[in-house]
Amino acid sequence: MNDKILFVEYFSSIVAFLLKPFTALKEKLNLFNEFKNSAILALIVSGITTVINLLTSMFNVIRVKSFDWSSGDYKTTWVWDNLTELNYIEIIGKNFLICLGVIFAIAVVYYIASLIVKKQVNFSRLVAISTFAIIPALISSLILSPLASVIWIQLAMPVAIIGAMYTLVLLYEGMNHEIKLEGDIKYYFNCICLSILLIAGYYLCVNLVIGSITSELGDVLEIFS
Repeated sequence: MNDKILFVEYFSSIVAFLLKPFTALKEKLNLFNEFKNSAILALIVSGITTVINLLTSMFNVIRVKSFDWSSGDYKTTWVWDNLTELNYIEIIGKNFLICLGVIFAIAVVYYIASLIVKKQVNFSRLVAISTFAIIPALISSLILSPLASVIWIQLAMPVAIIGAMYTLVLLYEGMNHEIKLEGDIKYYFNCICLSILLIAGYYLCVNLVIGSITSELGDVLEIFS
């Protein structure tokens, strides 16, 4: 079988996996037997995620809300000069590497776990499954949740949770399809793998938040020094 994938096929595979995941596992996953194809897929998803994050950062920095004492309400102004304050290299590099790192971290955890239970699997296919699986979480957190918050702020969290749950379902079903464990062991297997990933993700988020707060405090202290 020809292992070359047309560029449009990557996007058709993403749509197929989101809309009909069980059918796509049977029909599309064989396209990603070669690591090159899975790597390109991961790069495409990471690149799109980075662009969305960059545009969001640019929008947030130029849209400035301030309280107008004369009207007693908040007003929005657009300050385009704020674009010069963004660290584009940091935003692009950090978001790209984080997304790519998450994809490969998921694949590596499941690959190592599969070796422990003595299952021979194709690492490239695990990378493809990981990439497909995180897309709902990315869409919900980066696009749908912010849009929902415009309608009603309390909608943002449920939308993000739904996307995360769909990601977990796709990851569970996809990895089970590939690793082919039977009986109770598949539940323990997935529970251990997902627990490792969730704990690692939690500490990563905590460190990022602490690092961001520390950086902002440093900027404030520098201003007053």
